[in-house]
Amino acid sequence: MIIWIKRLLLIVLLFFLVDFVISVVLLRGVNSYFGLNSNAEILINGSSMSIAGFNKGKIEGATKKKVAFYSRNGVSLSDRSSMLEHYFNLTTQKTEIAVLEVNPLLFSERYTAANVFMLFLPFMDDPAMDSFIRSEIDIKQYWVRKLVRTSRYDLDLFSLAIKGHFGISENKKNQVLDTIPLEGLKREFNSIAVEFNREKVKQFENTLALTKNHSNKIILVNMPIFEAKMKTFKNNDYQVFKSFLDNYVKSHEGVLFLDLNIPDITANPNYFSDPLHLNASGQEKASEVLLKFIGLN
Repeated sequence: MIIWIKRLLLIVLLFFLVDFVISVVLLRGVNSYFGLNSNAEILINGSSMSIAGFNKGKIEGATKKKVAFYSRNGVSLSDRSSMLEHYFNLTTQKTEIAVLEVNPLLFSERYTAANVFMLFLPFMDDPAMDSFIRSEIDIKQYWVRKLVRTSRYDLDLFSLAIKGHFGISENKKNQVLDTIPLEGLKREFNSIAVEFNREKVKQFENTLALTKNHSNKIILVNMPIFEAKMKTFKNNDYQVFKSFLDNYVKSHEGVLFLDLNIPDITANPNYFSDPLHLNASGQEKASEVLLKFIGLN
């Protein structure tokens, strides 16, 4: 009986040892993909619009500065606040430039994706992420993920770990917009409200205050939206949104605003894979504009 107990304990010990070793390798790859623990000079934080919109390699090559690209699909403002707290928990020096995505849905109460916390399970040993995940998950799932570290990774996160180890980060989308189906958007012109939730505004201000404490300069980047889609937003609402950002920048030193909704980008269907996301060609163009802006400021 004692022998069987010893064997069982040995099997359990080996399981957790192998689990730990594999998770360390995966976490190192994920950290490398996002640029965590890198003390990067430039940080880019946003959603899928940023992922599609900026070329990390191009920015690093042009500026000769290390870039941390901590952006995830479907994240809301509150998710990004946790991401930034997590990122800055891992830095030991001030970031030179923090590039933060903004868009007309920034202050909306709508969420673009469910179960976003799943994207950050590998980081649950960090206090900021642990608190965030614990508030989103039931206690049983929490302890399973906490104890079995490889359970924190799905196929997407495993893929990111591999990309991190091999330094792969470029936008590979080459499809372009077919403008004929988009003709239907004309019926929706000036119909979609640009929400301005006060709690979201307060959260935005707190997030920028956190970022300012850890960064020398912040650039708010209004990500490009294909012109026909942009026209579906209520113009008066959108102007309120823009005015808020303009006024915020004017009253906060070290915070700048770059609007990528310029005709050179938004009028060209060959720059978009869908009305909200740039393709590889659009990414090159948006990265060039950002680099010029950084050079001028």
